[in-house]
Amino acid sequence: MPKRSHLHWIRPARQARSQRNVERLLDAAEELISDKGFDDVTVAEIAARAGLSVGAVYSRFRDKRTLLRCLLDRFTDEAHLTTDATFDPDLWRDASIEEIVNEIILFLVEIHRERRGAVLLLLS
Repeated sequence: MPKRSHLHWIRPARQARSQRNVERLLDAAEELISDKGFDDVTVAEIAARAGLSVGAVYSRFRDKRTLLRCLLDRFTDEAHLTTDATFDPDLWRDASIEEIVNEIILFLVEIHRERRGAVLLLLS
């Protein structure tokens, strides 16, 4: 029997309402994972936190792990956009190295506090 693939088909949200629901689910998952850890969060809790049904979760995601992968993809995309904007030379034209390093460190601490769950999942 062939080994099960790590790749899973995701049904993209087509309508604006569906896209909002996916974002609500991802936001809810991130909050709960930050509070409880991934293994202790259930799909039912994610759905309830998002104000949606369990069926709404499974209409978009194959399982909790697929939702996690999408959450990590969203976080990675946001991190790449943030990095690109952060290292725009025009932003730092008249700044010293010390100012740049201080501001970046403060920003990273803030992101870690706000997005602790996603950061920890990404690092694990």
